[in-house]
Amino acid sequence: MSTVANGALTGAGTGGITALITGQNFLEGLWKGAVIGGGVAAISYSINYFANGNYKSRSFSATNTNEDYKYDPTISKETMQSNINDIQNNLFPKEDPISNYGVAQNTLGPGNSEGYLAFGEQGQKLLGFASPQNYLSGKTDILYSPLSAQYKDLLGLVMVHETGHAYLNMLGIAGVNITRNKWDREILLSKKYDTTDHKSFCK
Repeated sequence: MSTVANGALTGAGTGGITALITGQNFLEGLWKGAVIGGGVAAISYSINYFANGNYKSRSFSATNTNEDYKYDPTISKETMQSNINDIQNNLFPKEDPISNYGVAQNTLGPGNSEGYLAFGEQGQKLLGFASPQNYLSGKTDILYSPLSAQYKDLLGLVMVHETGHAYLNMLGIAGVNITRNKWDREILLSKKYDTTDHKSFCK
């Protein structure tokens, strides 16, 4: 919500200066300017949040991979979370932390008997899930399926994909569906370019 704070500061400065120029009470101008500036910024932030679809969740399913990964239920949750932490540290070192890309945290999600995330539409094989952007913090939580957390190559792919969604949310860039019949059959079947988000990830 730094947008609202910046709006309030700008409004306060403008209101105070206007009050001095017009011979009114400086503190009253400061206060009114801050309220108006903060209010306008809050409304603008809310409109952008909903217009850009930041309230929507995003997911990565097994249909996006060509590999055949097998789930091992004997691998501990601690090992899988450690894999998530390792990949995060490799992809996003301390000098460029993942929070710079709009991610609050990367964690292991609840899994089903096949190792996919235990929620979503029936039959949907979810490997990763980006929560809706938090309205106040502007950050996104990402959950990884136990299956993806067991294979570091798969985990890296899912992490980059879901972090891409979080980053576009943070930047306020709305994902738009692409009319698929304008693309050739190979791209259509690959499902890679179904939204502008996914097209940007593949570039």
